[in-house]
Amino acid sequence: MKIGEMLYFSPKYKFSDLKWDDKKTLIEAFKDRVRGFYLEPARQLNDAKKGFATGVLCVTTIDFLARIET
Repeated sequence: MKIGEMLYFSPKYKFSDLKWDDKKTLIEAFKDRVRGFYLEPARQLNDAKKGFATGVLCVTTIDFLARIET
């Protein structure tokens, strides 16, 4: 996500701040990305009774995770 001139890997982590050789921080950033960009928005949409949008975001999440796995 790009906010102004800053590119974010997740809600808490900027791409420019990531240390690619620090596995612990990368795992935390990845968890923050999945929760912050996919799961939490899907939960909020579901709570708002936006079923179609929730479904689209869930399918997108599955696709994202499948691409990471393979």
